[in-house]
Amino acid sequence: MLILYFSGTGNTKHIARLFSKAMAAGCFSIEDGIAFNDAISAHDVIAFCYPIYGSRAPLIMRAFVAKHMEALKGKKLIILVSQVLFSGDGARALTDLFPEGHIEVLYAEHFLMPNNVCNVAFVRQTSERASQKRFIAAQKKIDRIRRDLQMGVVKRRGFSAASRLLGRIQGKPWQGDSKNAFAEKNTMEGRAMRGIKISGRCTACGLCVRACPMNNLERRQNRISHKNNCTACFRCVNLCPRQAITVIFHKKPTWQYQIQETGIRSQSMNDWTELCVKVSAGDIDRAGEIAHMVVPYGIYIEDYRDLEEEADAIARIDLIDDALLGRDRTTGVVHVYLPPHEHPREVIAFLRERYAAAGISHEITTCICKNEDWENNWKAYFHPISVGERLLIQPAWEAPADPKGRAVILLEPGLAFGSGSHATTRLCMELLEECVKPGGTVLDIGCGSGILSIAAIKLGAARVLGVDIDPLAVQNARENAARNSFGEDRAAFILGDLVSSVEGTFDIIVSNIVADVILNLSTRMSAYLSPDGVWICSGIIDKRADEALESYMDAGFELVQRKEEDGWVCLALQLAAGESK
Repeated sequence: MLILYFSGTGNTKHIARLFSKAMAAGCFSIEDGIAFNDAISAHDVIAFCYPIYGSRAPLIMRAFVAKHMEALKGKKLIILVSQVLFSGDGARALTDLFPEGHIEVLYAEHFLMPNNVCNVAFVRQTSERASQKRFIAAQKKIDRIRRDLQMGVVKRRGFSAASRLLGRIQGKPWQGDSKNAFAEKNTMEGRAMRGIKISGRCTACGLCVRACPMNNLERRQNRISHKNNCTACFRCVNLCPRQAITVIFHKKPTWQYQIQETGIRSQSMNDWTELCVKVSAGDIDRAGEIAHMVVPYGIYIEDYRDLEEEADAIARIDLIDDALLGRDRTTGVVHVYLPPHEHPREVIAFLRERYAAAGISHEITTCICKNEDWENNWKAYFHPISVGERLLIQPAWEAPADPKGRAVILLEPGLAFGSGSHATTRLCMELLEECVKPGGTVLDIGCGSGILSIAAIKLGAARVLGVDIDPLAVQNARENAARNSFGEDRAAFILGDLVSSVEGTFDIIVSNIVADVILNLSTRMSAYLSPDGVWICSGIIDKRADEALESYMDAGFELVQRKEEDGWVCLALQLAAGESK
């Protein structure tokens, strides 16, 4: 399954991410710069998530469907629609874009969400209680959809005659007095194109220009102007720090500024918000998993319970700063980072509800992080990397480099391990280059960003299976596979560990994880390796290489090849003669 969404002010993105987590499927905004035709072609089921305007999908979603119409032919669709009132036939509206028989709808559902448009008072949802109820209802609905799909239940909300009538009624406010109810100029977007106002308070800071998904706004001679290409997403209205821009509704924006008065958000709309969730140490893992549901791209956890043991196991160091040794080990803190366009109140309401339901006692505080683009600064240091003789790692956000005959791996590692810049990853890729045979199968244990799995396919493997205990890594790996036009038939990624999640045997097993973890699994590894297969294991510091090799030999393996770089060791092993699985 591939999940594609467009989100104006955050609701639909929230739904798409919840659904992505529930279904363990890759999730992309249609604004992302990936090869969508290839990604769509590689999947049988496509889920579309979008906000509904009357009885129409947004202009940007309609343009996306038109552009990829041929790739969507014969696909099975799941349609999830966000709304702030009721849309009636909002989910059905997407199917109007396709010729009859072009697609099949497996499931369609509507989600009633909080109003995120800060100056639309008649559907205003600002209280924490009201927002909380709708987020809880959305999560419950996602859980039900997952169960329905697993059981083969088909539901198509918005496809009945009554739903179509409701859609026409709800669409009336956007249709004006035109005799043609769906005249383009009287749609919500048609009115938005004529109804953008920018007041003299504007300082031409450019925040709205960067946020606009349609490139409708531009800055010229210290003024902001528009090009009549609005999709009515209202991002510019919500983000303007001077309350200077309005679309259709020209009441002065107030909603996000009320949030400022509560102390949750500062006056600078360029700043990020940090939420600190303090819980007991025993609840820290569960608290982190819940936080991942709302912001899977930006959290970190403070947990000092096993500080000495982990420092010794991972870094082999004995000297630890006194300040760290003095940290409270009875509690832990989950740090959550929200970008400027996401509203902290909604996230706080969701977290409080989920923690209460899980029985996790917690304390949430907020502060402001001055945004110096720290989220993406690391990208400035990640450039195309040549590995071995045949591979080139290409950052997905950079202009393509000249591959000079190398196989190109498009990659955005995000927060998952595996960018190719670390010696352990490069060593594995070099050994894969020597060991992968055309048509072979590969098991990637601790797949991280999926870089080794993708490299294996680029080198000729027919099929790879990646496994990781981190849901963020699994999602990231799936997204990177889609960037490289590999569907689930070629590159599958699952959440779990080796013992409980993997079946069958493989021609190559590659594991680039902490040595202690793989040492514990070494006695079981032979069950997953074909008789002439190769196990490539990395993540071993040079001081522990002999210890690791001795353990592997005790488990029935023999050394085939050894590579070293920057104090790290990578081993290629095979089952010793006479060893049985």
